[in-house]
Amino acid sequence: MHRSILFLGFLSVVLSLQAVHAQQVASTTGPATSSTRDSSQLAVVVAKPQESLEAKPAAAPNAPVATPEAASKAEWVKLNGSVLNERNEPLAGATVYIKEAADVVSTNARGEFTMSVPQGLNTLVFSYTGYQEQQLKATNFLPVTVKLQPARRRNK
Repeated sequence: MHRSILFLGFLSVVLSLQAVHAQQVASTTGPATSSTRDSSQLAVVVAKPQESLEAKPAAAPNAPVATPEAASKAEWVKLNGSVLNERNEPLAGATVYIKEAADVVSTNARGEFTMSVPQGLNTLVFSYTGYQEQQLKATNFLPVTVKLQPARRRNK
């Protein structure tokens, strides 16, 4: 029973420290996304039941914290490009998407597009009504220019 009370007291201190740290970070850096620190990042001195407990953060209050949101954003890069027809004219409203993901964008009036893509090898799919769909494997993230060819007409 005594250990249970001590553990609950310890847990309460850890949770309080997380809340205090979040408030300190928010007050020094402005609005922030939520982040969680596990108990391995805190240094806690546990006292006997009659003594008071003292807890201090192990890291400096303004030290940056790696969050899952930041890690996932770092894995994406911007890809720019343009979609042209067989006469090198821009195709406004052409569809561009990543075959392995759900992100879809359309080209602007100049046939240009910008999208975020995962780092690594991606298969980009380009389509436009009346034109053959084209796929392109992109391994670098330099601007991409794709020229679509008219769809073959079917004989009736």
